[in-house]
Amino acid sequence: MARAQKRLKRKEIKQDPLVKTVADAELFFHQHGRKFMIAGGVLLVAVIVALFIGSMRESRNEESMSLLSETRGLINEGKTEQAKTALRGISNDYSGTTGGAEALFTLAQINLEEGNSEKAAEQYERFLEKYKGEYLLDLSAMDGYAVALENLERFEEAAAMYDRIIAKDKMGHLKPFALYKAGRCYREIGDFETAQARFQTVIDDYPDLRNLRHDAEYALAELNFAME
Repeated sequence: MARAQKRLKRKEIKQDPLVKTVADAELFFHQHGRKFMIAGGVLLVAVIVALFIGSMRESRNEESMSLLSETRGLINEGKTEQAKTALRGISNDYSGTTGGAEALFTLAQINLEEGNSEKAAEQYERFLEKYKGEYLLDLSAMDGYAVALENLERFEEAAAMYDRIIAKDKMGHLKPFALYKAGRCYREIGDFETAQARFQTVIDDYPDLRNLRHDAEYALAELNFAME
């Protein structure tokens, strides 16, 4: 015959670990539950806002790239002034987007090609400050900026910018040309030893770039003659 189960007294029920844990949890939630509900609500709102902002950014980015594509069509048609106006609008109205960044870079390029080095330098500088390290255009913008500075005879600043390219260009596409142009700038400011070092590096490290090596050899020979 089955043994009759022992009935637990109220005091023993209260002392049961599981029952006690549940009771403590109920008491805690009763005392602090409103705070958790508020915190959960705040978290939910934050998530919704983050998703909304992300969606808005994606939408603005798509819009900027669409407008940029239309503007490039104007450039191909030779409507440069109209394109420049459009690029200024995109770079300002869509600041912080991919299209806004590329519009500012393209605008700087056009001004540099047209000989407006002062405007180009200003736009390249703005690009590098706002979009530092965000895009693959970074090195090209640094090179354009250095060229504009050199055109403006701001040789010391140009040399420093070329040296930044030399240090940053891990792939080495711009590095040999930056070395040569840095040497040219150091020669202009009278730092002949640094200029010699830059030209010599081109000669020693880039023998396959025959035209550039020839230019570096000629520049070095001229410099050595001037120093005698």
